[in-house]
Order: sequence, then structure tokens, then C-alpha cells
Amino acid sequence: MNSWAQPIAGAVHDDDGNEVAAIAYSNAPVVGPRVIGPYPGGIELDGFLSSAYGVSDDGTAVGLAYDETANPIAFRWTAATACRACR
Repeated sequence: MNSWAQPIAGAVHDDDGNEVAAIAYSNAPVVGPRVIGPYPGGIELDGFLSSAYGVSDDGTAVGLAYDETANPIAFRWTAATACRACR
């Protein structure tokens, strides 16, 4: 979570049962997390697509995913730019 404890970074399971990155606001009017989803072009590996590990005060999330060749990569996500690799 960021310095004011909102949002919280983590992961949820998608409709296929795969773990995908998400952020959640405990004081949001809509219940449930905002799903960031998998890295574009990335692959599923043992039920894992992505997970968010941190979020900054401006809502930028960072996390782990696998690219199209099954290599682990860091990603950065914002609502404005969607998922981006931090290679």
C-alpha cells in the first residue's frame, strides 16, 4: 500500500482460476478490487499471470509477470498507460 494506506496491491483469481494483479481501495464506493490483469502478450505459468507488489501515492502499481517466452519481468501499471514492462 502507499503512504496513506490506499490502495492495497496484490492479486485476485480471474474467471479461469489464474492469479492476476489487482489493486483495491477499502474506502471505494464499488466493492472489490480493480483488476490490472496479465502482462500484454504474457503467458500463464502454473496458474500465475501477474501480481502487484507495490503501489505509489499516485496509484502507479509495480509487480511481477511472465513475458511471452516465460521469462519473469517487472511491470509498471497506471490507469492512464495500462501495463508497461520495466526492462
